[in-house]
Amino acid sequence: MTDLAITYATYPTAFETPGGGEIQILQYRKHLAALGVDVTFFDPWKPSLGGVDVFHYFSCYRGSEIFIDELYRRGMSIILSPTLWIEEGATGYPMAQIGQMLSMAARIVCNSDMECDLLAGTFSVPRHKFATVYNGVDLSFMRPTDPEVFRSFSGVRGDFVLNVANVEPRKNQLRLIEAVKRLGMKLVMIGGVRDQGYFEQCMELGRGCLTYIPALPHDSDVLRSAYAACSIFALPSTLETPGLAALEAACVGARVLVTEVGCTQEYFQTSAVYVAPMSVDSIVEGLRRGLARPDSDAARDLVREKFTWPVVVERLLDVYLNRDVFGHALSARGFYLSAFDPLLGRYVWSKRVAGIVCDRSGFLKFDWCSPQRSKVAVKVNGELVWPDLEVGTDFSSMVLAAPLGPGEQRPQVEFEVQPLEREQSSADPRSLGVMLRDVRFLTGEEEMRAAGMLFELMGLQGQGWFRAEEDGVGPFIWSQKKAALICEQSGVLVFDWCAPQRSKVAVKVNGEFVWPDLEVGTEFSSMVLAAPLGPGEQRPRVEFEVQPLELEQASGDPRSLGVMLREVRFLTGEEEMRAAGMLFELLGLQGQGWHRAEEDGSGLFVWSRRRAALLCDLSGLLSFDWRAAQPSRVSVVVDGVLLWSELEVGTEWSHASIRLHPATPGGRSQIVFEVTPVDSVVRCADPRELGLALRGLAIKDKEQQVLQ
Repeated sequence: MTDLAITYATYPTAFETPGGGEIQILQYRKHLAALGVDVTFFDPWKPSLGGVDVFHYFSCYRGSEIFIDELYRRGMSIILSPTLWIEEGATGYPMAQIGQMLSMAARIVCNSDMECDLLAGTFSVPRHKFATVYNGVDLSFMRPTDPEVFRSFSGVRGDFVLNVANVEPRKNQLRLIEAVKRLGMKLVMIGGVRDQGYFEQCMELGRGCLTYIPALPHDSDVLRSAYAACSIFALPSTLETPGLAALEAACVGARVLVTEVGCTQEYFQTSAVYVAPMSVDSIVEGLRRGLARPDSDAARDLVREKFTWPVVVERLLDVYLNRDVFGHALSARGFYLSAFDPLLGRYVWSKRVAGIVCDRSGFLKFDWCSPQRSKVAVKVNGELVWPDLEVGTDFSSMVLAAPLGPGEQRPQVEFEVQPLEREQSSADPRSLGVMLRDVRFLTGEEEMRAAGMLFELMGLQGQGWFRAEEDGVGPFIWSQKKAALICEQSGVLVFDWCAPQRSKVAVKVNGEFVWPDLEVGTEFSSMVLAAPLGPGEQRPRVEFEVQPLELEQASGDPRSLGVMLREVRFLTGEEEMRAAGMLFELLGLQGQGWHRAEEDGSGLFVWSRRRAALLCDLSGLLSFDWRAAQPSRVSVVVDGVLLWSELEVGTEWSHASIRLHPATPGGRSQIVFEVTPVDSVVRCADPRELGLALRGLAIKDKEQQVLQ
């Protein structure tokens, strides 16, 4: 079941003498309803276009372009079924108006690949706008049928040729009558009259061999019996795409003769006889060959397998649901019809509010952008996961975990878009949404690894990251200038990182600046971030914003403006943290620029790089022992104030302490260490030999009680 709102319309007089095209409309609606899709017929006396997801218009009959233009101006998603076979240079058609209609349609649904190719070439319309949905037959034509029902109804006995079609020049009944007369056979014509003068010519020419029966209801037992009773079904039209009646006749089991003009051979392949419609001799010869054929099940089996309405309507639903973007595991609502660009591939625009339902738990991965900078609120199963995610005009990658909802309900992802700039008046409502491309739904670890989903394999969700890569050291991932991570629970995020050029990185945790201007260089350094639950027990959220320190160089690779992460881990327990050498985090501190903690007979200790920092949430006295690998001078800055300038630290352990006073209640103190070896000539293979070692860390209050 889907809440997709679809409206159908065609030109006003189409159902005056309904033919295959009109039957197609009714059958589409009937079989879509069986799939849980409600189709509304447009009522010009009570027009209701608000909330319509797809407007499907049938035919390119003259005058239709005025109505389609009105739909287009309203920004509606238009699908057009032209049912045309027009070759370049054709006359008698409103070519300009047809071209206009084809250009305004978001998607064009044709009855065959051949029709798609022909119209795309004739009217210079991009081929990717077209989709093939084959014509079909009702399942009732598969039921066993008694030929005697028709014979009793019509009084026609013996062999006869059957033609079921509206009587008009395109159906070519005059030449068929002449061919039948040459063979001395009888002809039965069933159908409405679309051209009275042509009908009268047929009746005059067919005296003595022609039986005419007005159109029968499509579900009539008599019609099915006529197909079963005939010696051969003949539809030598001037063109067909492919002729619904021919499919029905084949489905019942009749021999079939059809025109060679149009897409008939794409349907019937070798199971029908093809004739040149403008040649009576060709029709005569075709009838002879068809009548001489032994009874064959080939045409019947082909039609029953590939061309029944339940089968072909599934493909139509694929077009309505943008399955060329979302696939079959996802059901989307609130999106316009997909489009294609040679550079972007297949993509789809959302409305301001849109949603995706997944058929099972997994991960939703896509690239997206907005026509203007926008904030997007993202909910998963009703829970606000990203309340104000910024989406820019350049594509960024997004991954969303989609677990089952309450009561094992299918995962639901919702988007609500709010442009950041003052909204401009636009005739195109897509300017208020977001564009999605490269949408994938992944459920297995192998799929996720192959898709470069580094974070999701450890239970994190990322936004603004490129696909993970791998080198001889292991997997790594590049950020964009802005990126974020959501953790499933509270814990500690550990990683090594670097930048392609010296950069400042602002780091927020749960919306609060933790490191407002952290310097990241071109060499890897270690980083640890505490990720507690946010307000209202919301999942932890970590955000990065990168600002290169040098003048930005023009680069074709946007990764040059971000940071690279590797050795990413998310730790939740004390044992995990101790095993990972996380000395500071065990004490409730956060460190940047420190190596992994080590242990000797005296306990845990940790080496700094030449520049390192600590964050502390508490007031009190931070005490520690420290030493350097070689005699060094150390400058210490606390909350932006220089505490010690070039303090000498030797190679033996000594004690030090620092008084911490966060600037604001509930704030953090930041301590920055900068180490300069006294002997600057010394070259060290081990970067720890250029830093400090700390151990015995403790924080005490003014009564000397240990706080942590």
